[in-house]
Amino acid sequence: MGDLIQNNIFLVFPSWSKLLDFPTLGTYIDNSQIPSKLLSDPVIFLGGLEATKKIGDQFLHFVFGVGIYYVKFELAEGGRYILDNRMISGLVLSDFVYDKLVTAKPTAFQNLYDVVANDYIFKVPINMADKSPTQRTFIDGTLMRQVFIPYKEVIMEMIKKIQSDEVFPIHSLLTASLFDYDQILLSVRLNPESMKEYMKPTPGIFRIDYGAERLMHEVFSMDDIGMIAKLVQKLRKTYSTLAFNPIQLNTLIENAAFALESNFPNPKHPPEKPAQRLKASILSTAAENEIITQWPDEIPALKYSVPSSGMAPSEIKGLSDKLYEGPEFKEIDVGDYQGGPKNEMDQFELREFTQKKVPTKPLPDIPTKDITEILEVIQKMVIEDYPILDIGKSIAVARDNIRKITLHTDFMFEMGKWANIYSKKDAGVAFNAREKERFLEIVNTWVKTAKITNYPKIE
Repeated sequence: MGDLIQNNIFLVFPSWSKLLDFPTLGTYIDNSQIPSKLLSDPVIFLGGLEATKKIGDQFLHFVFGVGIYYVKFELAEGGRYILDNRMISGLVLSDFVYDKLVTAKPTAFQNLYDVVANDYIFKVPINMADKSPTQRTFIDGTLMRQVFIPYKEVIMEMIKKIQSDEVFPIHSLLTASLFDYDQILLSVRLNPESMKEYMKPTPGIFRIDYGAERLMHEVFSMDDIGMIAKLVQKLRKTYSTLAFNPIQLNTLIENAAFALESNFPNPKHPPEKPAQRLKASILSTAAENEIITQWPDEIPALKYSVPSSGMAPSEIKGLSDKLYEGPEFKEIDVGDYQGGPKNEMDQFELREFTQKKVPTKPLPDIPTKDITEILEVIQKMVIEDYPILDIGKSIAVARDNIRKITLHTDFMFEMGKWANIYSKKDAGVAFNAREKERFLEIVNTWVKTAKITNYPKIE
């Protein structure tokens, strides 16, 4: 532990703020535009070099390569969603954040040592030559469903940025260390003029500032820092010239394995352990121990509700939103209401924030020829209180049907995201009143967009 190790890995964090328990709304562009809602904030990263270093009482886990932070959000004024992103060349994770990743309940790949999938991360090695054909097929299928389809637009935007002539920010670190939490730290050697747009605030990131050297000089030698810069440049060049099929994004990983093998060989992993492990394996340099670092009091999990768009920007600034799962207001223990709700506020909270059981009913047929008609079926299912799980399944079918009509819409990425989230819900459970209101707003936006856009139809 401590040395830089070459390790070619593909990392996907479905939600950066959900991982950090720190869903800051932040500001946009010039601090005057206030987001009212974060819709998604994934991080995609192609790593090639890693290290675990100790600073004071904490371990920091570094991964260097090329990647993107990609955020979709709504402004308090305007009601439409906006996309923004920042290219990054490194990730820095505190031990407590890393342990959250490696101790989360797996959603797949329980028996594979170096392949990890849970609610917070997907991790696969670029080179999977040591996997059996059956394992490869299973990994490819899972990645296609849970990563390459829902995050296709994000991955393609990352590749587009890698291939562009824009200045790539070497030593741009997305950090989750105790003292630089939820920040992007940049090198002071970057041209300030070329970084002017990059350094403007973006939702979901607490701060973008200079400071990469300060952090890296604490733990790396000048030779190491030079080696990191060279490797990032080589990775960027490799991925910018890599041929792959955009329809089958698993070819990105397959072709990268061949392109990187000669210059960036993967390390040998230890043999499989027969006993159950408390921690999954994401980084080769992470400490092999069973001690789990607890979440520190200095970083409280913020779970504030999002104010309505009618609030003034000064009231909204600084508040946060819990992504995907709906607003996490005070937990209601129904057992406390043995005699029924005691006042109107209790009745309101039970009605607004308690999910309800609903009977199973046949799923409606999803149209195949008209995008507006397809989306109106989803809209009707939300209005009529279909189970969340069934809505998720129908969104997945609707998205597939839309893809047969056109390869691109403004809401394709978002549909894949919600289909993936809702497909994990319990059967027979419908939205609570607040969740229904919020998701219906999203679906209504899809329908309105489809009606005013000249999408093709199948005759």
